[in-house]
Amino acid sequence: MRVAFYRARFGHVWDWVIALFSRGRYSHCELVFNAYTWFSSSSRDGGTRFKCIDPKPGVWDFLELDLTGKQAALALEKCHEECGCKYDWLGVFRFAFPFFRENSAKWFCSEVCAAALQEAGLLVGINPWELSPVDLYDLLDERRRSNQETR
Repeated sequence: MRVAFYRARFGHVWDWVIALFSRGRYSHCELVFNAYTWFSSSSRDGGTRFKCIDPKPGVWDFLELDLTGKQAALALEKCHEECGCKYDWLGVFRFAFPFFRENSAKWFCSEVCAAALQEAGLLVGINPWELSPVDLYDLLDERRRSNQETR
């Protein structure tokens, strides 16, 4: 299983704004279960969905996750549970205006990806609604590096 991170410079103005407010180069992320099964929440698609994406070279960065089959199944199950939820526009604006409240019925990309990874036992103790795509990348990359050092 992998997590894909979309480089904002290849996107629309909205992608650049998200990357600006999250102080990084990513504006979107997806859980990649296999070549045909990607999951996230997308403003372009209206919310949470499964999608087959053909990643253009250089547009996406990937982080491999070292998950057991059971962990991947738990993450996938969470994705199925949340599929069809609306996109959380206020959640995205919360990065600029933190007084907006978290909405448990709506999701933005990094929030739903982090929640699914929590179901798999990763990112324990983290509030998913506080993570931008850049924050999620940094947390997972730090975890990956830490795991490599202990081997």
